[in-house]
Amino acid sequence: MNLLYPTTVTAENIETVRELLPCDHAAEIEVGCETWGITYGGGQRGQITVWPEQKRAAVCYGGDSDWGDWSEESRTITLEDGRVIDADGEEVTEGEE
Repeated sequence: MNLLYPTTVTAENIETVRELLPCDHAAEIEVGCETWGITYGGGQRGQITVWPEQKRAAVCYGGDSDWGDWSEESRTITLEDGRVIDADGEEVTEGEE
């Protein structure tokens, strides 16, 4: 399984997905979550995972993840520190939202 592309977590794949996710995503993963890979900082790999029912998401750039509120409409995460991250893992500057 390759989590670079959008993957919906199902009862059939949850254990495999859990093994491939960053630790803090894996600890919270549940059926119905969506996860996909991102590229940042000159080619490094990261991961975004969304909990659509709770409207929460996490983005991992290595190390601990940043968590926030997920907007399906804009496909952005508003992090707890106020930054807004798009579905590609890029920070959205004011006026781009």
